[in-house]
Amino acid sequence: MASGAEQLASSFNFGAISKAAELKKRIWFTLGALIVYRLGTYIPIPVTQIKSAIGRKPGQKETLIGLGLNKLNKTSVLEDTPSVRGMVNKVKHLIRIE
Repeated sequence: MASGAEQLASSFNFGAISKAAELKKRIWFTLGALIVYRLGTYIPIPVTQIKSAIGRKPGQKETLIGLGLNKLNKTSVLEDTPSVRGMVNKVKHLIRIE
């Protein structure tokens, strides 16, 4: 005796999906929305270290390393996220946002 899921799977017809115009529209809309969202959320932030971390608090030095900055005039391109914004704000006196 087959379970309900097995019966449903055996009677499922993928050809019927291609005939469902409304379902196609919804799938294409969803894919389009995901692509637009993904492209719109990546905003690069170029950050350059302009002052040395020598003599600074340990947290600031570690934040610079976390941003990928460890030498003067080194530039790192970062994604604009809340965590990166917080790190940039913590060491804003040591860096320049271009």
